[in-house]
Amino acid sequence: MISIYLIIAIICALLLVIMAAFSDFGDFDADMDVDVDAGVDLSGHGDFHGGDISPLSIPVMLVFGTVFGATGSIFENILANQYLVPVYASIIGIAITAVVFVILVKVFIKTQMHTQVDLDKLVGFDCETTMPITSDTPGQIMVITDERGRTLLTATSNVSIPTNATVTITKIVGNGVIVIPKSGGE
Repeated sequence: MISIYLIIAIICALLLVIMAAFSDFGDFDADMDVDVDAGVDLSGHGDFHGGDISPLSIPVMLVFGTVFGATGSIFENILANQYLVPVYASIIGIAITAVVFVILVKVFIKTQMHTQVDLDKLVGFDCETTMPITSDTPGQIMVITDERGRTLLTATSNVSIPTNATVTITKIVGNGVIVIPKSGGE
């Protein structure tokens, strides 16, 4: 007969593999909006918000389930007192999940490049308009930087510039930029 612990381990491991296969590891999102009669709003998706990985995110919980199930099925055959099986499986599951969580934070968060774009360094960059710019209405440009990749910025100009035109950034104004059409055509 198959153990309930083994079933838990297999299901959690399969879900982890499926999440990794769909390249959505850590970003699985199931929005739900529920109002409880007690006045508590449970809207959200279960994760803490911010730039870090949540210790209660679905992949971390699935790691715990996999380790809990695997160690539970091992201890089920070793320990004589079956009441201690979930206790030991939980302790080992929490310990190994904590190590995996620390590794995830170190690898995926702490080693990432700085993603803030320094606008002052963009003067002289060539970029492309994504929304048309007129002399009285700001538009939008897309700048490709090493720090962040594609970045959209609000742009103004004293001349009209159509969409998909190549422009050069001449000045930074607040959170936006002033551009001119690139000389010599595109």
